[in-house]
Amino acid sequence: MSKAAELAALIGSQSALSNRNLVINGAMNVSQRATSSTSSGNHTCDRWTVNFQAFDQLAVTQSQSTTTPSGFSNSLKVEVTTAETALAADELMYVSYRIEAQDLQQLGYGGSGAKAVTLSFWVRSSLTGKYSVLFYQDDATRSNTPSFTISTADTWEYKTITIDGDTGGTINNDNGAGLSLYITLAAGANFAGTPHSGWGAYTATDDFSFSDNVNFTAQTGTFNITGVQLELGEQATPFEH
Repeated sequence: MSKAAELAALIGSQSALSNRNLVINGAMNVSQRATSSTSSGNHTCDRWTVNFQAFDQLAVTQSQSTTTPSGFSNSLKVEVTTAETALAADELMYVSYRIEAQDLQQLGYGGSGAKAVTLSFWVRSSLTGKYSVLFYQDDATRSNTPSFTISTADTWEYKTITIDGDTGGTINNDNGAGLSLYITLAAGANFAGTPHSGWGAYTATDDFSFSDNVNFTAQTGTFNITGVQLELGEQATPFEH
């Protein structure tokens, strides 16, 4: 088979490895506002938010870091410089990313043909244990909350998470938030419980985070993430730089 025929077959099979990643700046290379901040919110890596709310003692620095796994130049770093003495019910800390609804129409959510997606990323943390990942569908107020485990402290680990398509909630075709991702670093009782399995109606006290999620705010340490990719299908492919 000629190279042209191979390319045509690849495109026809819809498995061409380009324009796959639904996440912009997943390699954390762009940081137009600043490269470091001690404030909560979207202050460093473009499109990414580090949120910490209602804490008493906690001090955090978020930054664009050059600590990376092989093949990457930057990561988003979250560093606790002053720990929280006790985690209250209303305290919450997470890293988040929002995808515009109009960029998600190919998922077919709300119909019988809703498509599965796979999230993949590189992560490194000084605190081992269980971390929750909330997939929140903004228009339908629905959620799916899987988790991942960091096994070895201060070591880059590659994670993949696949979730089914949501047949029960439609993503509007507009420029509002269509799907939001939240990686929980600490969650008080108002935001932690036993999430339902798969997609379902969202309730903050159960579905934001698992109750046995790590409490990253209880210690001084660092959390880094990069190479974040969300793509159609049930298998992760190499990161699209």
